[in-house]
Amino acid sequence: MAERPSRLARWRGLVGVGWRRVHHRLGSGGSRQTLVGVFGIAIPVALLLLVASVSLGLAADPATGDDADYWVVPEGAESAVTDVSSAQLGGVHPVAERVTQRDDVVHATPMLIEFVSAENEAGDSVFVLGIGVVPSESHERIAPLSTTSLTPGDPYYDGGTYDGSWTGEAVLSESAASELGVDEGEAFDVRGSDEPFTVSAVETPRTAGLAQLPLAVVHLSELQSITGAAESDSANQLVVVAPDGDSRTEAALSSLYGETTVETRGGLLVERGMDSRLPAAMSLAALLIALVTGTLLVSTAFGFELAADSRQREVLSALGVSSRSRATIIGTELGIVSLYGGSLGVGLWAVGALVINYVGTSVFGAPVAAVEPQFAAYGVAVALLIGALSLPYLVAVSWRSGGEVTLR
Repeated sequence: MAERPSRLARWRGLVGVGWRRVHHRLGSGGSRQTLVGVFGIAIPVALLLLVASVSLGLAADPATGDDADYWVVPEGAESAVTDVSSAQLGGVHPVAERVTQRDDVVHATPMLIEFVSAENEAGDSVFVLGIGVVPSESHERIAPLSTTSLTPGDPYYDGGTYDGSWTGEAVLSESAASELGVDEGEAFDVRGSDEPFTVSAVETPRTAGLAQLPLAVVHLSELQSITGAAESDSANQLVVVAPDGDSRTEAALSSLYGETTVETRGGLLVERGMDSRLPAAMSLAALLIALVTGTLLVSTAFGFELAADSRQREVLSALGVSSRSRATIIGTELGIVSLYGGSLGVGLWAVGALVINYVGTSVFGAPVAAVEPQFAAYGVAVALLIGALSLPYLVAVSWRSGGEVTLR
């Protein structure tokens, strides 16, 4: 008497049958329905990933540096990093010097954020977002662009006289340099200043997001003198580098001014999350659309394929292949199609993201789509979910078109 095959061997055989059937259909001898099913998954997945990656990229915050740990901002400011219209802090230079002298603080700098009109030698003018800081030798990432090329300190302030040494140094983002038509070492003028500025460096934004805006990082006192903020020595916020800071640090910063708020890095992440509700909503809507569209396309295309194969399922039934085994074959076929569709969708997304970032870098000076390895796993998972959502309908089609199949 022949020995019955083990359960693992039976499953392996059924999966092999499904594998060979799918590849036969995708080959020269098969129909186009299975190929349509693959693309029916790939295209929604690719579009979903493109929307998610662009949304994540645009949710990135441009006006904060990696080195900052605390932000002291006026109460009511809409954002700890980008609000240019709220009330400002006054007498910021002495306050920043006093804070820097604390043992738990490495560096403190006021940050002034104002739009200014810049003009090149040819007379072309553009608005750039000017960011004034007091550069530090040891912490170059207190602003969205590196301040390595700026002279440390604030020479023009000179104890409050605003009559010191004018550096005229400016770090430009790629988009600002491109729109002005200037390069490193070249000069440009700013409306409101009798002194010219010189491009000390052109920096490429490291991440996607609003950093593609034309940015110019300069010394605080020089931007103050241009915008009229020198009269009260004012700035939008006080940025503090204190990696070892604790509750006492936060309490001390809270007492510097009345009616101010101290934002920590953790609190800022929460704020960013709240500010990025629209991108999150867009990603969720794209997910729902991808699931609905993919399920409808796969169900339709694969349903026609199953209806055409009713004779083969009748043969399998006549040979004694159980309904559960036939369901396993259909599930295997659908899983393979989903994997192929998800993989193709990830590939299409990668190409599309590269094209979008190339165009974004050419036009805006920075990429606009976040390209993260986790997106590949996300795309394949969504593809498998589309296959799972399509399975009940396909089982019903298989039963109605011949050869009863159950999922027991």
